[in-house]
Amino acid sequence: MVPVIPQAANNWLSEPNATAALGAFPANLVAFMPEELQREVVAYVNQNYAYPQILERMAYEPMWDTILQMYRIKLDKVDVSIEEASKAGRDLKAENDAASTGNEVRVADSVFFDAVERLTDIHHFVSFKDGIPVQYNIPRYFDTRSEDAFYHPFRDKIKAANALLAWNFDNEDIYRKHAIVTRGFYTYGVAFVLSEFQFLVKYMDRTMNDGRRVQVPEILQIGTSFEPMSIRKLWLNYRLNAFDMDYQPCPFFFSETPRFATLQNQYDQHTNPFGFLNLDKVSDDKSQQWLFGEPEMASFRHAIEGMTSMEQFKRYGTPNLLKSEHSVDALWTFYPMLPLDPITLEWKKRADGSPVPHSRFIMNQFGHNLAGKQILLRLQRNFYPRDTLPLYGSSHLPDLDSGLYTPSLGYLLWNHYREIVTCKIQYLSNKDWINNPPAWVLASSPAANIDLTKSGAKIEVNGPNDFGWRTPYDATGTTVAMMQNLREQAKTSSKSDDAIMGKALGGRTSATEANNAFQASMSAVTTPINLFNYDIMGGYAVKVWEYTGTWFPPELLKRITGQMGFVLTPEDLWTRVGLKWDIGSTYVESIVRQQNIRYMLESSLGDPTLNRAPMWKELLEEWRFDTAAEWVNDGGFEREVFVATNQAIDTFNGKFAMINPDQDHQIAIRVKTRFLEDLDGPFMSNPNTAIFAPALVKQIEVHQQFLMMQMHMQLLQQKVAAAGGEPGMLPPTPGQQPPLQTGGVANTPGQVAQQGGALIN
Repeated sequence: MVPVIPQAANNWLSEPNATAALGAFPANLVAFMPEELQREVVAYVNQNYAYPQILERMAYEPMWDTILQMYRIKLDKVDVSIEEASKAGRDLKAENDAASTGNEVRVADSVFFDAVERLTDIHHFVSFKDGIPVQYNIPRYFDTRSEDAFYHPFRDKIKAANALLAWNFDNEDIYRKHAIVTRGFYTYGVAFVLSEFQFLVKYMDRTMNDGRRVQVPEILQIGTSFEPMSIRKLWLNYRLNAFDMDYQPCPFFFSETPRFATLQNQYDQHTNPFGFLNLDKVSDDKSQQWLFGEPEMASFRHAIEGMTSMEQFKRYGTPNLLKSEHSVDALWTFYPMLPLDPITLEWKKRADGSPVPHSRFIMNQFGHNLAGKQILLRLQRNFYPRDTLPLYGSSHLPDLDSGLYTPSLGYLLWNHYREIVTCKIQYLSNKDWINNPPAWVLASSPAANIDLTKSGAKIEVNGPNDFGWRTPYDATGTTVAMMQNLREQAKTSSKSDDAIMGKALGGRTSATEANNAFQASMSAVTTPINLFNYDIMGGYAVKVWEYTGTWFPPELLKRITGQMGFVLTPEDLWTRVGLKWDIGSTYVESIVRQQNIRYMLESSLGDPTLNRAPMWKELLEEWRFDTAAEWVNDGGFEREVFVATNQAIDTFNGKFAMINPDQDHQIAIRVKTRFLEDLDGPFMSNPNTAIFAPALVKQIEVHQQFLMMQMHMQLLQQKVAAAGGEPGMLPPTPGQQPPLQTGGVANTPGQVAQQGGALIN
């Protein structure tokens, strides 16, 4: 028996031409490009962008390897071997450890690891202390006099945008990814994130209530991605700063992608506009090249090899046993500036001989390396708003002297690390000298051939003066003091000393936490956090707003946020809608607001000029009570404003809006009148929605008729009560319903219509 599964709810995809709501994405030009042009484009990108940037970046890769080994508390033996302080150690170092047995004691220190992890923890803790680390905000300079309790489009837009931002945070698992980006930020001094617009529709088998199996189009992916980028997989022009990403001529990177995932990503203009072509060539590719065996991947391979082998054992390369078609391949993504016309496909020069201007494209290639056979999978004109890149970054210590790869903590702590390790080597050498002091032995004594320090040794001598020991000086006390001093200096340099960490993490009560946060905001540790949140989290918020305003279906936005949100537009971000991203802007501000609202509530008892219900609701929301609307009775005011607002928005969008006879018509009239009065608002200023204004005027007239009917019935019942009769005991008229059983006055237009048999024109 086929189980009956409830049918999936209808969505906007079930409507004809639903994907038009996303706008027209540029076509994948691979479908129209001849083979020769495809090869020319790939060769142009490799020769002018890829190869030069790969070679230029190689100068930085040894520094990254050293920094990563410092973080892992494990450097090469020639750098930290105890014996390098001895002649034998220097000889081994000169011979590159050719005579080493691999059993020398290693000395390392955790000063860099401690700094990175402590800063990462405090950064992550503070950023998510009051929810997500960035919010949209109404700027202080914005004039809000055009908004009131009945009409507040900008406030609703900000509220809807924050709801959508939180939805993207949950979908993209940004809590975990934020920690990954932060760790790279403090390790290498620079961090990058890729935020692309995702959209994928597939037909899924669903069981209807009658047992039939049908295919229903469903959204599998939609929204703004948040993908941390490793600097070892990303190539950029090192001359530009991380915050000048849109000036990069051709950023490119590779990602490890299983071949089956590449083959399943078939291009379709409507359901998968970011898919691939030339997949038949991928299926036919039988090359035996391996992902991490290529020269351009050497930096990433070195990072992996550091985890797969220990120096005391024979070094092995990264294993490659799986066949390439069953393993993962390199999927290359480029954002090149190309002299290609996306309409006519004219390359470099037009038919009249004039040069084709450079334009930004999005390009995907398949292949293990860039020198071998490359298969062009995707070439699209860049469609992101304002022709920007979906890639953005941040520097820990930004300056004007270092270009892209600014100094990192590892770069700055390298000398501290070496000094501390040298002290440890000297400490252990001194201890070894004390435990095995130099001895003098008579040349003719049989003790000359015996290990004098062996436990329980029987030493044969000719007399009591055959051998003796020198008393070595114990310098370990001064060495330890010096190590402690160097570690304190390193903590101060990295801003990870105990005093700052304690202020930022300590405290439990609200007052104490607010005080700690304020003190931490005055310390240097918060400046990098604020810069990171401004560049990375603020950059993500800008992408979410721009992508949503450009492509997100309004109906889907309403289902996610609970309101239409007065549809977001990219222009809102171009005018720099305020972003809250700095430490204390949300957490400390919330505490201050709670205290101020409580003071106003306590001091305003009996004051008729203040509306206390919204104040109570806002205080409960600041206390994070999700049921604040159920606790505070505002007479249904917010609900009535919400209903009337949705009726107005549906009307402007050409949809049917039902007028409920029992709704508050006075509130509805004020709300809808404010929509019509705001000629510069999002609906009256748009010709496509302003044409429905007469329908909204008609609704206002209906509300007025309901209101007049209600007032007439109340006046009539007051006259009956003044004459000594029972309210509601009017003589029946033909077509009239039985009187109210409660004997009360009709309070709603619906009851008036039932009791009076009234008609509304």
